[in-house]
Amino acid sequence: MGWTKVLAESELGDGDRQVVKVEDRKIVVLKHEGKIHAVDNACPHLKLSIRKGKIVDGAIVCPWHRSAFD
Repeated sequence: MGWTKVLAESELGDGDRQVVKVEDRKIVVLKHEGKIHAVDNACPHLKLSIRKGKIVDGAIVCPWHRSAFD
């Protein structure tokens, strides 16, 4: 898979996050300290949404078991 435009950078304020669908996957796109990050929205262990996880050093921390993804 190459790059896929899912939203404009201006649609995200710092600290914002949005879930977008790319093909058959849900991706959480977030802006942290001016940088855009995108990761799969499903925790690989429990398959639950990580959208509401805390952001630590640019990685999103799973609210269910505390693993970090970047």
